[in-house]
Amino acid sequence: MSNEGFIHPRSNVRIHSEFASDPDFRDLLTEFVSNMPDRIQAILEAERAGDRDALRRCVHQLKGSCGGYGFPSLTDDASLLERSLDRGCSVEDIEHQLEAFTFKLSCLTAAPDASL
Repeated sequence: MSNEGFIHPRSNVRIHSEFASDPDFRDLLTEFVSNMPDRIQAILEAERAGDRDALRRCVHQLKGSCGGYGFPSLTDDASLLERSLDRGCSVEDIEHQLEAFTFKLSCLTAAPDASL
């Protein structure tokens, strides 16, 4: 499996929403990002339990919501992971994808990108 798109844990990278500078969206975005640790936990629990159906549901929900909240790259990652789950890829492949995906989820921020 390729590590393309993987963000190194020590990089201090933050992934900003396309809508972060929209004041009308700020509260919703802040709530979405603040709930991410619970979503990550649900993913990890499903993985540990070997429950691919629950894992696929969690990933599928994030595929839609990440795009809706302005994180299209996470939608793409979730889509790839969902396809891997549907194809019955090995546990090892899924674990590698999940590690990268959950790390990226932990990098989400509701703050506007100061570099723009």
